[in-house]
Amino acid sequence: MSNAECVRCHQRIGAEWSGSLHQRAWDDPTFLAAYAVEPMAFCRNCHAPEAADTEDERRHEGVSCVTCHVLARDVVGARDVVGARDEGGGEHPVLVEPAMATSAWCASCHEFDFPRPQAAKMQSTMSEHRRSAHRARSCQECHMPEVEGADGTHRSHDFRVQGDEALMASALSVTASSVDTRRVEVTLRVAEVGHAVPTGDLYRRLVVRAVDAGGQAARPVVLGRRFSRVHHPDGDERRQVGDDRVPADGRPRRAELFFLQPFVLPVRWEVVYQRMGPREAAVFGVDMSTDETVMSRGRIEDTK
Repeated sequence: MSNAECVRCHQRIGAEWSGSLHQRAWDDPTFLAAYAVEPMAFCRNCHAPEAADTEDERRHEGVSCVTCHVLARDVVGARDVVGARDEGGGEHPVLVEPAMATSAWCASCHEFDFPRPQAAKMQSTMSEHRRSAHRARSCQECHMPEVEGADGTHRSHDFRVQGDEALMASALSVTASSVDTRRVEVTLRVAEVGHAVPTGDLYRRLVVRAVDAGGQAARPVVLGRRFSRVHHPDGDERRQVGDDRVPADGRPRRAELFFLQPFVLPVRWEVVYQRMGPREAAVFGVDMSTDETVMSRGRIEDTK
């Protein structure tokens, strides 16, 4: 079965999927730049699962309809429906698989080891979810919310995540206060999110920064994963040596920002999501000034 066959009948869902992060999994310029540096097969297996190789045109479909909804020759769905009843009017049998509505269905591409396994996983979103206060909710509830259609409700296939500013803002609860005339403490906790913040790719990070009324900037604090290089005869590996992301279990993560001179009130602070740091951005050709999302911001009006 081809993805085009699915989209021909399921036109509204196909339109949602088109342009989504799943559909752009291979064509994303940042991924392609990273893949050019490290062309590992297991990267291609998740970013272009329908393609036989890097020359296969199906790579541009990314994670497509058939990736999730076709097993062997069966069309699989999470609900007991008769078949496709979209604009095309076609029908086909559907093998009902309740597991498709659970977070476990997402695990194969969103939790996996490094090429050379270590204590930390290369991505650990599902493990983080199991430690979250929202573990009873599936990934689909947040990233595939139900939407109304001509034939009833269905789960959206635009796969909301970065780029959805409201969704990103709901992920964190942030407070800030002064410690003294040179220090500000920003406290972050997860809110409406079922995993660590940020999750997924190992380079993703939060930057906590502040500036006073006179334009003096504090030294920013970066929250993310830390790695060292370990040399082997058959090649180097990244070894995780630290992780100070905002944890999924609700524990606070505190960032203390230091000003060289006593600050002038008010102090404006913000928490920014970045897909990578400056070293990786330089390698991959990413403009960091345009590749970030402000997740939270506020003002400190007085000192303790």
